[in-house]
Amino acid sequence: MKTKSDIKRVAVFSDTHGNRKEIYKTISHMGHFDLIIHLGDGVADGNNAAEEIGIQFCGIKGNEDHGMDYPISRVLNINRWVFFILHGNQTEINPYQMKSEYDRHIKDMCDMAKRENAGVLLFGHTHKSMLEKRDDTIICNPGDQYAGSASPPTFAVMNISDRKLEISLMERTGDEEWNQLSFFAADHTPD
Repeated sequence: MKTKSDIKRVAVFSDTHGNRKEIYKTISHMGHFDLIIHLGDGVADGNNAAEEIGIQFCGIKGNEDHGMDYPISRVLNINRWVFFILHGNQTEINPYQMKSEYDRHIKDMCDMAKRENAGVLLFGHTHKSMLEKRDDTIICNPGDQYAGSASPPTFAVMNISDRKLEISLMERTGDEEWNQLSFFAADHTPD
């Protein structure tokens, strides 16, 4: 098993809802990854794909992962970066809320991340991709790869080193084609 300092490239998925084939297909066409993170509602999809491909897996359960033996949140340390991961249903966030209420839930999750000394928040649940920085917290929601979704599949790619974190939100535009929706880069501040 690789150590956390050996992890350089990470694929982040959420809300696959049984669509394991899409994860496997995505990983197969996007090159080498060291780790798959799944943010719930299909956490077994991520685990099964990681086992098939032969890479590490980290996941949490969402509100639709009934009977799954995964935590509801985790703190993950990779190359001096601290990630707080959760599904998002803990705050009752949904994409149909007024902006002020949606933003309040984002702030609540950022506060949870700060309590864990995490500078990066990864969450799902809304099926809506998001990549931005608020105050001192980098926020990423990879969207979904749900087979019944009205929008194209999305996921996030993270390139991680001790000094730099790069996150790309990717959207499938064709059978094997992916477009970068947004990009964020941050430098690690010295301790």
